[in-house]
Amino acid sequence: MKSVKTTKDVYPRIIEVLNQSLKLEYSLITHYPRIASSIDDEEIKKMAIRLGEYSTRHADIVARAIQELGGEPIWNLDPFPESASLIPIFRIQLDKEKLALSLHTEEANLIPNPMLRGKFTRMAEEEKEHIKLVEAILSKLGEKEGL
Repeated sequence: MKSVKTTKDVYPRIIEVLNQSLKLEYSLITHYPRIASSIDDEEIKKMAIRLGEYSTRHADIVARAIQELGGEPIWNLDPFPESASLIPIFRIQLDKEKLALSLHTEEANLIPNPMLRGKFTRMAEEEKEHIKLVEAILSKLGEKEGL
């Protein structure tokens, strides 16, 4: 099992990864409602809105962790994906959810505080569910488009 450093010398790396995660979660927060507004299917729309709500909670946890570790949260937005079709947009979102899983897993491995580490372990597990949810959305959209 990997040993976890407990000295403040790892904090700059942890804060760097946390800020990457914050940027990612914040882009999900801003993109999912916009995506949802262009979806006619009520079930898929609700799924997209739910993903945005999850990302809001994750961003709050990440921002607090950055502050607890003595860092400053960096708020930054990614541009909205340009596409006329929802399938390419949700493929981008799927990649973002997979990146969030990777980042939250890395954060859980880097954070020395057991309580905080537990939050990031849980968020990584939640990201696995988000990935399944986006895959379900892609499947439903593919069925509608006859793919």
